[in-house]
Order: sequence, then C-alpha cells, then structure tokens
Amino acid sequence: METMVALLVFSITVAITVGIFARATQIQRQAFDAQRVVENMIFTMEALSRDIRVSEICVETSPACLLTSLTITHPSKGKITYALDTARGVLTKTEEGILVDMTADDVNFTKFNFWVRGVGIDNRQPRVTMVISVQNRTGQVVQFNLQASITSRDVTDEFQN
Repeated sequence: METMVALLVFSITVAITVGIFARATQIQRQAFDAQRVVENMIFTMEALSRDIRVSEICVETSPACLLTSLTITHPSKGKITYALDTARGVLTKTEEGILVDMTADDVNFTKFNFWVRGVGIDNRQPRVTMVISVQNRTGQVVQFNLQASITSRDVTDEFQN
C-alpha cells in the first residue's frame, strides 16, 4: 500500500514537471519568434532612417499614408527606391538598378507605407512617416506594428526660394 501511494505521488510530480518544462519550451519558442520579428523590423527601420536623413526625397508630398514605395537620391549611393513586394512580404531596395531584399524570408511585412510631407519649396523640412506591420511566418503568429517619422537634413530646395 505504501508503495502504491509513493508511486502515485511520484507520478503526479513527474507529470507536473514535464508539463512545466513543455510550457517553458513553448514560451521560449514564442519569445524567439517575437525577437526575430523585432530584430528584422528594427534593422529595416534603421537602414531606411540612415539613408533618408541624408538624402533628397524624390516623390511628391502625399496627402495620406498611401505610398507603397519611396524614391530618394542619396549623396553617395545615387537613386534608391524602397518598395514592399506584397506577393512575398519583403521590403526591397533598388540601388543602381540592382534589386535587393532588405528583410529576411522568415518574417512577413504585411504593410509598409510612406507618408511624405514638406517636399519642395514650402519652408518646411522634408519628412517621411513610415507605417509598418510585420509578423512571423512560422509558429504562433506574432505581429508588431510600428510608426516612425524621419526628417531629411537635405534642405537645398529651400535655399532656391
């Protein structure tokens, strides 16, 4: 009888331990998925921000956040176009006619819109607001939304006034 009670207590303890371990593993996988999405989003945002800050924005001012591509003229790299490839869910960069994926295949950019203001002679600094929505492709869906505004330091048009 004592052996049966000890076996029952041991079985319950093992079952609880295995359950806790399985849940911890699941939570760790979700954290890695979220980390991969955030790292991709931050890398992409930082790369675009660096280029936009020193470049001339070549598109007209948009009335709302509806542009799905952005063309800039970088002082050393020349003309660069950023666009979302909606079929594959990746942000692409076209530089000197060469198309390059900026984002990894394991994340899906579902939205990448640009809102351009202050372009031209209007006594305002050009600025771009980016609205991004990204999620992972594998495992449980983890989605992040981000909005950021970048001001271009290129004010050469303003001096033509």
